[in-house]
Amino acid sequence: MAGLFHALGMLEDNARCETASNACNGDGQRSNVHHFLDLRLPTVRLGLRAMNSNLDFVSHLAHESGRFAAAVAETAPMAPVPTCPAWDADDLLWHLAEVQWFWGTIVRQALQRPPLAEVRPARPASRSELLSFCSAVSAELVSALGSAAPQDRVWTWSDDHSVAFVRRRQAHEALIHRIDAELTIGLRTSMDAQLSDDGIDEALCVMYR
Repeated sequence: MAGLFHALGMLEDNARCETASNACNGDGQRSNVHHFLDLRLPTVRLGLRAMNSNLDFVSHLAHESGRFAAAVAETAPMAPVPTCPAWDADDLLWHLAEVQWFWGTIVRQALQRPPLAEVRPARPASRSELLSFCSAVSAELVSALGSAAPQDRVWTWSDDHSVAFVRRRQAHEALIHRIDAELTIGLRTSMDAQLSDDGIDEALCVMYR
């Protein structure tokens, strides 16, 4: 199941990344990659469950982000990431840091549109600055999600505009990239079974709708 979860997660992440980077032509519409994926997986989501409301996604986010940070700190900056062929380890580090800044800003400010391009941070030049930035924005995201109510309304690329949606998505984002970082240094460690199960459901029921 772990292999399936990771494959789905990488497709899911690519879809989300493209949506966020194109986010938004101002109308909040899904990017073309979602329509491509719709053609690839038109019915597989049928019969799957809704979000597992018993999961503490904020705790999972904090835990997986910590494991990501520990693993990526062991990589060489230019080490290739086997599950993301176009990226080296610093690209992976910047990606998760930028994503966590993006969603932390949305939740903390209760934004109803994505942050403007001019306020988005520039990529730090050095590995140490990247690690520090990632640590700071990760803590800010966990704090923002923990402080907001699940039903609070915020912008998302989904039809679900709740903080609960962001909690779930970011827990899976951190898990997938923790695995990427560990594989970069040749590790394969355990994944929480319930979180992994929910991740398959999220990929098939949310990302490919």
